Amino acid sequence: MAKNAAMSDEELAAVIHNDSIDVLVDLAGHTGGNRLVAFSYKPAPVQCTYLGYPNTTGLDTVDYRITDGRGRPAGGRAILYGEAPQARRLLLCYSPPCDAPDACAHEAMAKRLCLARSIRSQS
Repeated sequence: MAKNAAMSDEELAAVIHNDSIDVLVDLAGHTGGNRLVAFSYKPAPVQCTYLGYPNTTGLDTVDYRITDGRGRPAGGRAILYGEAPQARRLLLCYSPPCDAPDACAHEAMAKRLCLARSIRSQS
């Protein structure tokens, strides 16, 4: 993947689209260095937000918000987001189950059935 920090949001969205990314996950929200404008182009068929900002991005191009009971509004789902399965004890970190297979061993990885990428720059 090309260096995304030097790309404009439009260029980044085109790269994501051309790479056929299936799921694009925002890890920054409204924090510094975010690429929400790239998300506004809807370069991936499924887009979600997680981790970097505990509330809505305000974009109708973001389909889901990955959260748990602590981050979800009481009694419902967040405005502008589809209904994603609610995680248990998630808060801010992901830990796979102890018996989970390695991701690289999964059949979908070998067949490239689903491709995901983080675009968060390390600054």
